[in-house]
Amino acid sequence: RASISALKAITLPSFPESYVATNPVTAVMVDIYNAIQKIVSREIDPLEKAVISIPMLQGSDAHNIIPSIAKLEGTFRTFNNDVRDHIMTRMREIVQGYSHAWRCEGSIQYEIGGIYYPPTINHADSVDDVIEILKPLDEVKEVELTMGGEDFAFYLNETKGAFIALGIYNEEKGIIHPHHHPKFDLDEDILWKGTAIYSILAFYNIFKQ
Repeated sequence: RASISALKAITLPSFPESYVATNPVTAVMVDIYNAIQKIVSREIDPLEKAVISIPMLQGSDAHNIIPSIAKLEGTFRTFNNDVRDHIMTRMREIVQGYSHAWRCEGSIQYEIGGIYYPPTINHADSVDDVIEILKPLDEVKEVELTMGGEDFAFYLNETKGAFIALGIYNEEKGIIHPHHHPKFDLDEDILWKGTAIYSILAFYNIFKQ
């Protein structure tokens, strides 16, 4: 799983006593948005993985009023903390640079509401143990990387371990939709397997010592 950080950029326009007041949406925020979207394609190693998503842009609520503030919000996701730090630095430079160029005050905040998840990085020997122990179930496989965030990442920052996903896909029951989908459902008949897996791993670690 990837690391996830939230971002919020704000621009405040200048209002000189003339008709040349800066529109923080068209003059600034659009340029900031476009520049941020180029970070991944122009500045990140193509062999690395990174996603920047900015689904929210806010400005005036009337067609004939220049807003006193404009803002954008979104998230960015990576598997590499160095890449994350670079993205944060470049976004701050972009927000401040474009804001200054258009006579506005610009700022950017990260981890809005405390939203930051580190990347979920399993420990190789723990993964090997899990695969070996659960091999008799004949249903264990390594999954591909995903850009979703995961609370378990905080545990893996403190101690050795491996993140395990319990598959619940069941076409017969119509349980085919992923997390965050409006039709997502849970196959409760499979939950006992999760309990059994944790019990098996707990006994293994107790007697291993």
